[in-house]
Amino acid sequence: MNRLLRQQLRRVARLGDEADTTQALAELQALSGTGGLSPGSARLLNGLDELLQRISASYDHHERDLALRERSLQLSSEELEEAQNKLLLLSRTDRLTQLWNRGHWQERLQEAFERHRRSGADASLLIMDIDHFKAINDRYGHPAGDQVICRVAQTLREHSRQTDVCARYGGEEFSIILPDTRQPGASAYAESLRKKIEALDIETDHGHIRFTISIGVAETSTDFQHPDHWLVCADQALYQAKRDGRNRVSSFAPPSA
Repeated sequence: MNRLLRQQLRRVARLGDEADTTQALAELQALSGTGGLSPGSARLLNGLDELLQRISASYDHHERDLALRERSLQLSSEELEEAQNKLLLLSRTDRLTQLWNRGHWQERLQEAFERHRRSGADASLLIMDIDHFKAINDRYGHPAGDQVICRVAQTLREHSRQTDVCARYGGEEFSIILPDTRQPGASAYAESLRKKIEALDIETDHGHIRFTISIGVAETSTDFQHPDHWLVCADQALYQAKRDGRNRVSSFAPPSA
């Protein structure tokens, strides 16, 4: 029986110490076992025993909770900061790919947009999509589709700068913010990335998978009034790449004045 529960029983029964409580409970159990109690009293004692076990389990949970709270209070400020940083990272990271998730990426997009408006800092945006991804899932299965997504994410990490912001935008779609990069440099990087993805060969239980990606590129502009305008232009370039046959890079071209 839980230690705290024994203490409570000793107080309400006005017993001398915990040994008296233990002895009294043992005597009641022994009396029940010898048949010295009427059937009704025996059932009452058994019910009391079951009730005490449930209460004891509750006390056990309470003690564990108190122990955890005490441990949390003992954490140093460095440990607390480390735990908070881990939680913050988890809240910003896509679970499957370990890239930034869409929410954090949009915050960084806003930052890049405001930096451009404030100081004229260059930046380019890439939106990319795995071509015919539904067919990959249908033919090879969703676990294989997850492998494809993870290999694309790995390629982005391996071939991006530390300052680039790579994210899984949703499903089979990815996005990258390239700071200090104009459209020609962004298009060249995108073409290099497209070729690296095209060269991948993923081995699965159902066979080898070869696949391609389409990429849309848009450089930020003073014509954009909101970061969503920038994103829409990159999306338009992506759809143009798909209309042109996929497995290619297309750059947004602002309409002529």
